Amino acid sequence: MWAVFKFEWNRLWRSKSMWIACIAAVIIIIADFVEYIRIFDQNSERSLYYSWLGVNCEFYTGRYFFMILPMLTSLGYSWSACHDRISGYINQIITRTSRFKYFSVKFMVSFISGGIVFAGALILHIMLLATMYPNTEPVPGDLNSFMDPFRFCSDLFYTNTYLFVLVWLLTAFAWGGAMAGICLVTGMIIKKPAITPIVPFMF
Repeated sequence: MWAVFKFEWNRLWRSKSMWIACIAAVIIIIADFVEYIRIFDQNSERSLYYSWLGVNCEFYTGRYFFMILPMLTSLGYSWSACHDRISGYINQIITRTSRFKYFSVKFMVSFISGGIVFAGALILHIMLLATMYPNTEPVPGDLNSFMDPFRFCSDLFYTNTYLFVLVWLLTAFAWGGAMAGICLVTGMIIKKPAITPIVPFMF
């Protein structure tokens, strides 16, 4: 199984679509960061966590990122199952290994590719923000905060911010992987590579 995983993993990083998805995510994140540069006040003591995309989408760039995120995560590697079926490549694989191993590895690699796109973009965003804003603890009741009691891990945001960021990144990785998984399953059913990335967007 390790040999199959290694082959699919190398195939992932040789695919143009994975690089296109990563570059597109990076461009949007940088565009969002440029908006923060435009309004940056050097005397501001606003915590970097208030501006992080895991907490707040303050500009249109952040909203666009989450709008097209399902397609970005699907572009990574989820198309491969559909492509293998159309090209007949799957027939060569399943004669050398079991169907279970093939589809399990395919799902794992697709899941990881989607997680990398989503969580990687959030990591880049907080790293860029850290070059401008101080790494100060969020203050409950602060008018600068967009966090309310009904949002994801709101208590953790104020009590242990580092753990909050870690939990959010793991959740983002899981969401990215889930969207890529939806696309992969769709590609196993529908022989239309151009349609499969749209399905997670519709969900």
